[in-house]
Amino acid sequence: MRKFLAVVSVASVALIYCPIHAQSAMTDEAVSQKVEWLEQRVKQLEAQVAEEKPAQASAVAPIVGGIEISGGISTSSVWNFDAPDDSKNALRVFDTAANSANVELVEIGVAKHSQETGLGGRVDLAFLETAEVITAAGTTRDDLDVRQAYITYDFPWIEGVSLKAGKFVTLLGAEVIEPWDNWNFSRSYLFGFAIPFTHTGITGSKTFCDMVSLTAGVVNGWDNIEDNNEGKTFLGNLTLGPWKWFTLGINGIVGPEQENENSNMRWVIDAVLTVKPEPVPQLTFLLNYDYGSEDSIPVIGEDALGNSIVVSRFDGAWQGFSGIAKYDINERMYAALRGEWFSDEDGARTGTTQDLWEVTATGAYMIVEGLWGRLEYRHDESDATPFLDGSTATDTMNTLSTELLYRF
Repeated sequence: MRKFLAVVSVASVALIYCPIHAQSAMTDEAVSQKVEWLEQRVKQLEAQVAEEKPAQASAVAPIVGGIEISGGISTSSVWNFDAPDDSKNALRVFDTAANSANVELVEIGVAKHSQETGLGGRVDLAFLETAEVITAAGTTRDDLDVRQAYITYDFPWIEGVSLKAGKFVTLLGAEVIEPWDNWNFSRSYLFGFAIPFTHTGITGSKTFCDMVSLTAGVVNGWDNIEDNNEGKTFLGNLTLGPWKWFTLGINGIVGPEQENENSNMRWVIDAVLTVKPEPVPQLTFLLNYDYGSEDSIPVIGEDALGNSIVVSRFDGAWQGFSGIAKYDINERMYAALRGEWFSDEDGARTGTTQDLWEVTATGAYMIVEGLWGRLEYRHDESDATPFLDGSTATDTMNTLSTELLYRF
């Protein structure tokens, strides 16, 4: 309750500050300077447009018939120094194949939005390895996943208010499914085990000003198309950006997720902080903390006839923190370093009671526009023995990965 009241207090102060900040900024002198700057800027843009008209005629438009088309391909190879007998990189999210080349993701997306009506929509299709991991319960194929399929509507009579209905990616987390939008090649434990991937339902959003936005919604649950019980799951997001160099997202989700069980709640509080220090514009920090819990988690066994039965239940909790630092060396190169700790104190998420740590170093280079190559070293460690060194259980794992990805 204290945490909830603290969040409400911060949001209230931010909402009050929105109009005050706007009013105080617009002094007479500031208005005069702004008008003068705008007049000069208009002249510059007019000259620029006149010079660029011939070049624009030969440019390829990213939007065809009002429809935006996008997509990408990710190929990779992961070398596991321990050569596990099962050829698997244990506890990885998408890069599970050890000592093997792989096409992890082929994705195609289409989107359209009308400024006149406020209506819009988006469909994203994911294929291959990534699709097999994120496929929602209730679908019939695991090598093809409709990652997103939703309709949006911006209310014309209420500024900053919009609705989204359909299937969409979660509000939680610092990382995303698409590899080209992450700084590292491999995903964190928090992304793979602490939070969901997608939801099916409806959300509403309100942007109060440049520094405050709020989203709330009702969905069928974690990673499913059809609900597996009669209860509903609620999720929300509060984003605060009081300064250009600081953005804080506070996310939450709560609801019953077990088959035909309406009272056993699963909930997660997720905080994502982005900091871009003004003295060093090439440097960005991305920090993420999660805490989750679930009531009466079933342990499945078999009866004498081989039928699945619930043999016992337990309450489980998990938490973790990840920090990523990214440094832009130039327009074509960057380096990223991630450190992470994840505690599955009851074995609710990984199946083993353990604390996990990992350190990941990634270097990236843009070969040509849209085509990136990445090289990554990762060290994983546990206080249990979830990894394999050949056929022997061990507490560490080391991998070296290369990735070639194309985004259009």
